[in-house]
Amino acid sequence: KAAGWAPAGDRMAMTLLATMDEPRFLVSDMELVRKGPSYTVDTMRILHRRWHRFYDLYFIIGGDSAEALDTWCRIEETMRYCTFLAIGRVGYRERHEDVTKRLAQKGLTRLVWIDAKAPDISSTMIRQRRSRGESIDGLVPRTVVDYMRQRDLYRRYGGSLFCWVKGSAQKSGSLVRK
Repeated sequence: KAAGWAPAGDRMAMTLLATMDEPRFLVSDMELVRKGPSYTVDTMRILHRRWHRFYDLYFIIGGDSAEALDTWCRIEETMRYCTFLAIGRVGYRERHEDVTKRLAQKGLTRLVWIDAKAPDISSTMIRQRRSRGESIDGLVPRTVVDYMRQRDLYRRYGGSLFCWVKGSAQKSGSLVRK
């Protein structure tokens, strides 16, 4: 991942912490253990094979990602496996309709917009606030804030970004400069 991103294991841990009180969510490590590149289409194909008889599958994305869905690898196939739920920004309904129409013209119709009544936040904004030493309290669950602080994720010191990186041959991590 790009500089400034937490290692995959930390992102997985934060996702587990953020969803632990929501029994309808299932967090999977399948993309972490898969060898080689990981594409959404491959993940959704596997999930569809396992679960489509029991559940409708939804892939939750931000509105900015929805605008670029037509650039995703094999998106037509991916949309056979799941419906995309795009978390839209309140007050941008006209833009959402434009995106929906543009994608529909390309046969990409399994997109549902959900107007968020939550604060207008993004993972990029969270990382930026942390790197500037600004508070993220109230923007992510308390358990995730505590985890980021304990692991010192997304922080800048003297202009260099530090992140926790696990060594492949060791059980504990080491602090390294990126």
